[in-house]
Amino acid sequence: MDMFFLNNLGTQYFDMKTYPVYTRVSKKQLKAIFTINPILILIAVLFFNIDNSNLIGNNIQKLILSFGLVFLSISWFAVNLVNKFRRKLFFLLLGPYLLSLSLVQSGLITDRSRDLRIASEQLVIKENLNNEKIEVIKSELGDSKTVSKMIKISLFMPRIGNGILSIIDLDKNQYAWTTAPKIEIDDRFTIVDNSKIFKPWKIIRRN
Repeated sequence: MDMFFLNNLGTQYFDMKTYPVYTRVSKKQLKAIFTINPILILIAVLFFNIDNSNLIGNNIQKLILSFGLVFLSISWFAVNLVNKFRRKLFFLLLGPYLLSLSLVQSGLITDRSRDLRIASEQLVIKENLNNEKIEVIKSELGDSKTVSKMIKISLFMPRIGNGILSIIDLDKNQYAWTTAPKIEIDDRFTIVDNSKIFKPWKIIRRN
């Protein structure tokens, strides 16, 4: 009898150590948590897909993130559909894992140049540069900071040319990135964008 009592006590102790969630939260509370949270996540997905701002990212990033959040919602809702603790734990961890993968793939975590990306996207849309090849004045690639900034800008441009030696080599209506001061840009050229975010570079177009 004593042996049975000790074994029973040991089993209860083991269960409390192994399944602490069940000792503190009732099954009804868990079911509510894993029902309400998935619904809230889906509402959030719907909201930022309707939102046209660049608060979260571009359309591709929104799509990848949406898939991650939907998988998270489905995974957490599935916690209510299984009975075994191991399966519940599997679905509980599967959702965040898939979400983290989508965040990495979307580039939202590694997007260190978010402001530059947004400014570049707005410039492309404003000037309709999707089909335009934008040149870079190679003679103005000075120090490492200037080169590094140009590389970052180039990543967000639809098409970058092979580079030209001087702005006078530009054809009519052709675009180029230059670091030349305004006083060196005569009436043959138009400064398209001279925002601080692109400094020391500015984009010009030959008239």
